[in-house]
Amino acid sequence: MVKTDAEIELIARGGALLSRVLGKIAKHVAPGVTTAELDDLAEKEILKAGGKPAFKGYRVYGVKQAYNSTVCTSVNDEVVHGLAHPGRFLKEGDIIGLDIGMQFPAKDGLFTDMAMTVAVGKVNEPALKLMRVTRECLERAIAVVHAGARLSEIGSAVQAHAEGNGYGVVRDLSATASAMTFTKNRACPITSTPTRRT
Repeated sequence: MVKTDAEIELIARGGALLSRVLGKIAKHVAPGVTTAELDDLAEKEILKAGGKPAFKGYRVYGVKQAYNSTVCTSVNDEVVHGLAHPGRFLKEGDIIGLDIGMQFPAKDGLFTDMAMTVAVGKVNEPALKLMRVTRECLERAIAVVHAGARLSEIGSAVQAHAEGNGYGVVRDLSATASAMTFTKNRACPITSTPTRRT
């Protein structure tokens, strides 16, 4: 989906604001903090920035209950989309994935979405390696993005680096690629599944 210059500028502004929000949440991560506290902070900061939480209230077709968190909080071996909970306390040595999305401006705006993994206090070497390698996977994916690039090229870069370091990729998981609406996103595979140009 091709964006206009004005849409690209708006996405960049929203992304910069959301990056600051995510940075504030990451600084709040510490042993004894609950995932609900992080979620409350996320919502407050998004609203203060002039945005609207993208995930909270999102309903998957056929599912009765809407997603009830502003930020996905996935701890340790949870892959993604963990729900915030007031009884979920972070412990020293945990790692937490923070995945957040925002519509900006709040009314009729465009969507930005980003994530990061944060160490809770001091973490062990395997956790540090996982965080390093996943960051490197992101950097390799960004390096292959260019006009005309196939999504499979991006997925291949991620998969090759992950597997080369003893990790794998979740084959049933894909990223999303649209800023227009949260429900019309195009799936971006994170594996090297071949794609055809049309």
